[in-house]
Amino acid sequence: MIQTSNLSATYSPNKIPLKVLDNINLSIEEDTILGIAGESGSGKTTLLKILYGNIQGSLQILNGNIKYNINEFYANIPDDIDAVQKQWWRLLSYIPQESMSVLNPVRKIKNQFYDSSITEKYTHKNNLYLDLSDYFNSLHLEESILNSYPHQLSGGMRQRVVIALATFHSPKYIFADEVTTALDVIIQKEILLLLKKIQRTMGNTIVFVSHDMGVHYQISDKLAILYAGEIVEISETQKLFSNPLHPYSKLLIESLPQIGETILRSGISGNSLVNTPEKACTFAEKCPKVMDKCRTQKPSLKSIRSNIQVSCFLYED
Repeated sequence: MIQTSNLSATYSPNKIPLKVLDNINLSIEEDTILGIAGESGSGKTTLLKILYGNIQGSLQILNGNIKYNINEFYANIPDDIDAVQKQWWRLLSYIPQESMSVLNPVRKIKNQFYDSSITEKYTHKNNLYLDLSDYFNSLHLEESILNSYPHQLSGGMRQRVVIALATFHSPKYIFADEVTTALDVIIQKEILLLLKKIQRTMGNTIVFVSHDMGVHYQISDKLAILYAGEIVEISETQKLFSNPLHPYSKLLIESLPQIGETILRSGISGNSLVNTPEKACTFAEKCPKVMDKCRTQKPSLKSIRSNIQVSCFLYED
């Protein structure tokens, strides 16, 4: 299990701190697909990077921590950041959004696998190649891809290769960041099916970030909704879609177009992490059900039903 406790984080461009995550409390159990949803700028990718232990540049943990208990590996961030990073490829793996930013354009695909430090357990490349070929076959990828260069592959095929690269060593947790963005709907569905197949076969956990609620409906077992760096609702995906409780979750789902619909839908004005209120609900000024106390007090994430948590005064006793 991976568990965050009161996790807050900031970026400090130009030495001016900007809080991007605020008091995140989240338990990520094994053998499931957890979706993290929210509009651009809500903190999804930042949360994913911190969970993976990729804390660098101006990104800093302001307070709180993350505890890891995975296959008898125990650690916490920020104290054990080096230990967590040593588990990259082994227990923890990351799939970024843009495949071409990961793959070396002048190295054949097979060599990108050879370059992984964890493959040192192979004494002969021939043995590694045979295992790679078998793994590609299990994912319905042609063996000839191993001898190709990235530019010879389509965008969808490169994304499949990156997924194979991230999952070859059977990690327990896979962090996937907008992996279907910029792909057409047919390829998008194939990528989602591939991820679900890997998760079922390996019994691992996938933390899946996307701003597309339709994608989450297809892949996620459980869904956490972020708004302006805060979690506003956590629920089983089917329950959240059938009965969203937080007003922001409801607006996100209502924004999804329906086949055959002719009604023009209105969007939600964007959120801003600048000047986020410390003692008020961050969604208050855009909420259709705002109350006076929403502008003077900040709600906390509370369990209100089985497997459902909501941060909203509408559900207080």
